[in-house]
Amino acid sequence: MKVLAIDTSSTVASCAIMDDEKLLGEVILNDKTTHSQKLLPMIKQVLENCKLKPEDIDIYGAAIGPGSFTGLRIGVATIKSLAHAVEKRVVGVSSLEALALNIPFSQSLIVPIMDARRDRVFTAIYKWETEELKTIMEPDVIELSELITILKEKENLLYLMEMEL
Repeated sequence: MKVLAIDTSSTVASCAIMDDEKLLGEVILNDKTTHSQKLLPMIKQVLENCKLKPEDIDIYGAAIGPGSFTGLRIGVATIKSLAHAVEKRVVGVSSLEALALNIPFSQSLIVPIMDARRDRVFTAIYKWETEELKTIMEPDVIELSELITILKEKENLLYLMEMEL
């Protein structure tokens, strides 16, 4: 099953095509220009590189946040339009959960952190239990100092940060 997925939740835009568990192609762009200018060319590039057409994709996916409101709107609208044009299914993926899923079967608590600006972060806390990622703290936007206070009470942590430096 071929999946085309995009993430426009931060300043970095990404687009990838998977075939079951195999990555076929990926484009990542860390550019200050808006996603509205770069996203469709990225999708076209990854499809061409994989020698695929939009109708060859079985499922279209997009990051649904948290993250940049404008970036998310651009990503979701684009992916929904593409999927609608070829009558395919659309799925949404949590940006924080996607970050946490990069650390499969860790024994540590997983704390993905994304910059929400003004000394705030988007964050959640996850833990692998019986080969399933469980939510320990629901996704939220909180003051960085509040997150530090919460984490001081926890042990065995693994941080995943997506911050613009």
